[in-house]
Amino acid sequence: MFHNADDPQTNFLLASKNIRESVMQGMDQREEEFQQKSQELDVLIDDVEPKIRELSIGEINQAVCGAYTEDCDEVCGGAQCLTSNGKVRNNLKIIFLKI
Repeated sequence: MFHNADDPQTNFLLASKNIRESVMQGMDQREEEFQQKSQELDVLIDDVEPKIRELSIGEINQAVCGAYTEDCDEVCGGAQCLTSNGKVRNNLKIIFLKI
């Protein structure tokens, strides 16, 4: 049977080369996307970080559960609540703050 050297269906080396080139191109595109997203996140972090540093534990507790306290509040807990063995309590509430 005659095999066409330019046909990736019959020339496995050519098929392998085409697949490799396609994968490399995809990797290059994903690298560019990753770099762009990384830069966007860096800008976002640089913008938000100073605002977060201004928050106190009391403000965070106020935003999470409505009680302004620098310590652990009996009713709603807080950022500095510890368990009886001294570990941080795993009772975090997820919120979205507009900063």
